[in-house]
Amino acid sequence: MASSGPGPKALNIPTAEDVLAIMDVVDDYNQELDEDVDEWIEEADYIPQDIGYDWRPFCRALIENHQSAKSVFPNPPSPPTPPPPRSKRGVRDVVEGIQPPDGLGLAPKLGKDWTFVRYIPAWMDPEYTDDKFVTPGGRKTHNTVLDAVYNLRPALRLSDQIRRPTDYALRWGIAADRLDGRSRFSPTWSRTRNPLERDFAKQIEQLSKEDRQLALELSLKKWKERGATPTPGHEILPDILEQMLKERGLMSSLGLAADLEKDLSMGQSLDAMVDHIRTVKPDAFQAHQGFLEMLQDDQDYQRVLLLGLTTDELIQNNIHTMSNDVVMDLDNEIHPFFDRDRWDNAPKVTNDALWEALQPALRLASIVLAKKHPHLEAIMNLNTRQPIIPKEGEEDLTKFPPTDTRYVLEKDIDMSKTYPEIRQLHEVHNYDWKANVLRVLDRALKLDIDSAYTLAKPYVINEGVDADAHADFTYASTSTHRTYTPPGQEPDPHETIKIKLAADMVWPLLVPQYSKSEKMTISWTIASTILHEFAHAVSQAQELLTVEHWQPPGQDPEIGRLLESLNGVVWDVNFGKHKEPHYSDELVDELGFDFEHALWGRAVNLMGDSDGIPRFQKSLMFAMVEETHPPADRTKDDGIEPMMRYMRPLPIDYMAKFFSKRFWSEEFEAYGFGAVRMMPDNYLQKNLLYVPITPDWETDEEMYGRKQAEFLRAVPHILTRSRHHVLGTYLNALRMELAELIQFERWWDIEAQNWTEDLLHPLEGSIDLLNIELQKIQDLNATFLASQRDKMSQYRAYRSTKIAGDPTTMSYLEWQEDASRQWNEMLRYGGWLMQMLLVVHNHMQNDIGNLQRMVFWHLAVKPRNVGLIFKNYNDEHTVAGVLNGRLEYFGSQARRIAGMLTFYTNLVQLRNIKDKWEQWVARFRSNAAQYDTLVQMLQDGSKHDSEPFDISWKVRFDRLPTGSWKQVSEIHKKMALREYNRADPAIRETIDEFLRHYANMNIIDTSKAYTTVRKIRRTLKSLKSIEKRTTTAGKTSIFDFVPSPRPTTDPPAPPASQPPQPFQSQPSPATPTSFVFGVPGGAGAIPTTGGNTAPRRITTGGVQKPKGNSPKSAAYRNYVTNLLTTPDPKLTSGTASDLFKSGLPQPVINLLPSQNQALGTSQRTPIKPFSNPWASRGVMTSVDTTFQARKDLVGKTSQTVQKAGGRYIAASLWRENVAPESDSDAEMKDVSEDESKDGSNDESNDE
Repeated sequence: MASSGPGPKALNIPTAEDVLAIMDVVDDYNQELDEDVDEWIEEADYIPQDIGYDWRPFCRALIENHQSAKSVFPNPPSPPTPPPPRSKRGVRDVVEGIQPPDGLGLAPKLGKDWTFVRYIPAWMDPEYTDDKFVTPGGRKTHNTVLDAVYNLRPALRLSDQIRRPTDYALRWGIAADRLDGRSRFSPTWSRTRNPLERDFAKQIEQLSKEDRQLALELSLKKWKERGATPTPGHEILPDILEQMLKERGLMSSLGLAADLEKDLSMGQSLDAMVDHIRTVKPDAFQAHQGFLEMLQDDQDYQRVLLLGLTTDELIQNNIHTMSNDVVMDLDNEIHPFFDRDRWDNAPKVTNDALWEALQPALRLASIVLAKKHPHLEAIMNLNTRQPIIPKEGEEDLTKFPPTDTRYVLEKDIDMSKTYPEIRQLHEVHNYDWKANVLRVLDRALKLDIDSAYTLAKPYVINEGVDADAHADFTYASTSTHRTYTPPGQEPDPHETIKIKLAADMVWPLLVPQYSKSEKMTISWTIASTILHEFAHAVSQAQELLTVEHWQPPGQDPEIGRLLESLNGVVWDVNFGKHKEPHYSDELVDELGFDFEHALWGRAVNLMGDSDGIPRFQKSLMFAMVEETHPPADRTKDDGIEPMMRYMRPLPIDYMAKFFSKRFWSEEFEAYGFGAVRMMPDNYLQKNLLYVPITPDWETDEEMYGRKQAEFLRAVPHILTRSRHHVLGTYLNALRMELAELIQFERWWDIEAQNWTEDLLHPLEGSIDLLNIELQKIQDLNATFLASQRDKMSQYRAYRSTKIAGDPTTMSYLEWQEDASRQWNEMLRYGGWLMQMLLVVHNHMQNDIGNLQRMVFWHLAVKPRNVGLIFKNYNDEHTVAGVLNGRLEYFGSQARRIAGMLTFYTNLVQLRNIKDKWEQWVARFRSNAAQYDTLVQMLQDGSKHDSEPFDISWKVRFDRLPTGSWKQVSEIHKKMALREYNRADPAIRETIDEFLRHYANMNIIDTSKAYTTVRKIRRTLKSLKSIEKRTTTAGKTSIFDFVPSPRPTTDPPAPPASQPPQPFQSQPSPATPTSFVFGVPGGAGAIPTTGGNTAPRRITTGGVQKPKGNSPKSAAYRNYVTNLLTTPDPKLTSGTASDLFKSGLPQPVINLLPSQNQALGTSQRTPIKPFSNPWASRGVMTSVDTTFQARKDLVGKTSQTVQKAGGRYIAASLWRENVAPESDSDAEMKDVSEDESKDGSNDESNDE
């Protein structure tokens, strides 16, 4: 008889009711997911909804990285947003909020409520995990992305210590595919690298059969002495192998280390060294191939995060090191505006360790203010203001409101051009603007530290599902708001001007494991940021001067009336924001950048503020200056962005000198603020290409058609917004590189036609000004160095020009002393001539960097048969000819200047500073040699068209990072493959569609593209070209010249210069494009025919026929290949460079993404299952300590560094307050100066 047995519940078997309940939960979850997907697609302006493509599967696979994780940890209710304060005038007031009372919303004491505490950086939170995080707006979200870049963070958590992180991992994080503590950022030869990890067996194979037997016997003997038993197959010991390889004259791992170390100390690159070993020592390369390829893969990984640079290059160029030998001995008083009592009194600022860490930055900012830079003086003085009146037809009120204003330097003040109210204040009342601005700042200025993601925003942040929570990183902000008054007290009508620094930029100063050189770089950036924001604070203090309650008691009422009348004139309050004045003829109205540019020579950024940099690495990167080329906002063609965005990293010794008392007592005393811009003579400024600039919409539509162009733009953008940075960057690079031939043709055209324009290329103008000064000196030489008889003759000539009885007539002695004074002022150490030489030298260095990239690109594209436009270097009507002429011209100018300066090295009167003049001669001779080298490379390349542009050519371009040797897509390939194989099938499906269209759009007939693309004559757009006026501000009104005493003689007219002739592009026979940098078009590609026989393109409107000889007619390739699909081993060689080839391409119909989606035919190669990268890994490979490699590489004495370990607990120092409902941050809306420092918004004051 059968037993009934236990029931379902006893066996924990779900009943039908349980299953239905689970299904209901799943249905509810899926419904919520679908609603979030619909909301995202509807709200995101970067997702095109009118191209017929169904974005839902793609976005559904990504939605978890956007939606709030309510099921994991519910969000607390958001505090209500109070209404903004109303102005008495009924319009937006400079008053923007209410300051919180002291002690409100601060981090509670132990055992209290931590609801309103935020950790900065977020990974300091004890409960932090990589799979979920809290956004800056307080929203809890999932993080399902395993992107190799996005989740990187310094390995400073206590839980990281079990993996024994290296020194570089403490900064850049442990690499995503490592189980040990390696970061993949160590220099080429570091003790954390194991050269035998991959090549031990290959190195054994170098030995003969007899030697292997001998190595085995010796090893077994040692094993026996140690009392250990070897693992079968691993009997030979590494030290025995090393000894035998050395005795046999074969390259061992130690021998390879010595060669690499020697070459690195001479500034060689790893790629060049590997190429040399492969060519000269093929057997050695075979034995060490695995290790060498691992090194090259690691360098590509470094280039992804370092804008094309490698760690070796950082060390070789002294850009980033871990040295502790920098001298920071400033002991000047901290400026009263930065005193400790002006900082927020929360525990985060009253912490003594933090205050001590900020001392170097505050002292540097204080000494700069104390030196009274002429540009800051001009900003403070409203007598420098002049109204801008646009010409008819240029009244663009979105950029130039009716009351827009410019300012000039104090030496250029013309009271007849300023506003009537300002003129009356000056002429009638002698109003002292600077004294009154300082009076307001003394009462109103406060400082604070806040989150880089929230300091420029109101408390309640609108974080929709379409946004990347960590996309907006802001260094600092400056805003004006109402001063909080406790209940029961008389309200204080006076406002507060608050400068907020990003805590995310400051926290590295508190990490004991970081070196002095790294903290010095951060301190310099903080000082520059404070000075940037101080310029904004000055402008806001000036606006407060026009408010009634800021008028001092006893002041003439007429002064108050005139000041208040300026509020609607100099600051157009109806315009919506605090509108700052333009400097001279500059289009951008941003006082912070103006002051930075005038002080350092250009705006300053940390490299971490770049797109694609991990959110936790933004403050650890090295400092650099940034510029667009051609400069942004100076080109008039709408919709076409600048072609290049350059970043130039700054060397450590340049920044370190500002923290030395010796600099301020010697160099600054000689050169003034010109010394601030003086780079070390051994500095080769790396000319980094930030990221390829996105092609303008017209080019995209011309190449792809509207719908395909929108699709190809949207996919990388969506991936990047969803934290898939590697995939997004890779796909975007493919799209932009496809258009680079057209883009670069336009760039060449812009260059050739605008080389004589001062706003784009100030070098020629600065040489003209230098020639004027040299002529003045020659006139003074004729007097000062003349014989006594000649001096008397010149004095008589001087007297003959004077009217009898003229009181200004000098006696002979006075006349001689005046000539001597002028001569000495011109030629002394740091005198006017040396300052002019410094400006020209800096311009030449910038010009050489830009032209080196142009020559590099010219030689790089020659093998792709661009056409006659890039040939005939001696033909002035070609781009190469114009480039050659420019190089030769400025090379000759550098030689001429050096020759003229040689005269002063031999003067007895200047023997005390002979070495200084010899330095200037050497600098300009070096400039001439660098121009000559570029001329020679251009000519050699033009004579040898058939030679490949290989490493032997590329190493000659010392201004470019080694990342320039490859295209961006090539650098990202292997990382992208990894991310692709890990991605959701729906994500891969859309990527496949992207790659198919990318392959079909590959341009083959480049000569037709060049001859038919319209010429772009970009007219320069400055205030000169749009303003209605009869006079201009003058040629010397540029950032590069710091005013100093000038001779009183009138300068002669500058020498005339002839502009280069514009080039004419010419057609050439088209040839197929070869496989270059991963761009499809190899031997297996199926060629197409040009002209009207090109394949027709199917669109939703039917069949579209090609139009005549347009570039689109021959722009499409009919084959499909997925650059990310796992390769078929039968069709590839299996080498690293073949990872993205997928077999022979097959012709397909060029369908739109929506049509492919409807047909279900993406032609995607079956994906090989992603293999577990840890399955075959048995042991960790790092050693106990990572040694700092800089000293070894440059041949100096090695230094001791701290071990990569130890407990680091600093979270309590950075508990940033998330204010409760009663906090004033919830009651105000700081919008007066909200902008990121990249300059994307012309009307904000955030960095």
